[in-house]
Amino acid sequence: MSDELIQWKVDTSAVEGYLPAKGDAVVAALMERTNAVNLKLQAKILGKLEGDPIKSHTHKLSGSVRVIPTTNDGAKINGGVQAGGGPAFYAKFLEDGTQPHVIMPKDPKGVLAFMIAGQMVFRKKVMHPGNKPYLFMKGTLAENKENIVASLQSAVVEAVK
Repeated sequence: MSDELIQWKVDTSAVEGYLPAKGDAVVAALMERTNAVNLKLQAKILGKLEGDPIKSHTHKLSGSVRVIPTTNDGAKINGGVQAGGGPAFYAKFLEDGTQPHVIMPKDPKGVLAFMIAGQMVFRKKVMHPGNKPYLFMKGTLAENKENIVASLQSAVVEAVK
């Protein structure tokens, strides 16, 4: 399964050492805020997938965008947003782009069938021109990095009050 994943980790060991009385509150606040950040990122990614240049007819890609539940293993808080896999296997190719390549049917005796200008067209193979990266995942993370950091910092500040 090929999935695109936005993920970050917060090292909570330093917080536990410096703020023993507030450590649990800080960890809880960071987990709650990470969940909120993940939901916001998911919404922003879905917004990108509904407009140009990725217009969807099937909504398979947008249906694959999911929040990875936030967990705490005792030393790190993990959470993220993931897209792709299953019927939206192509997420990686949209995110990272592709080089020009030949597309052929899975069955060597088969043909490719698709619509062009309202007409059904059949071909033994097609030369795909490639596509530029759309960066709907990495771009969303980069665009929101400062807000994410500020949000996590404010969660810590609120927790230690």
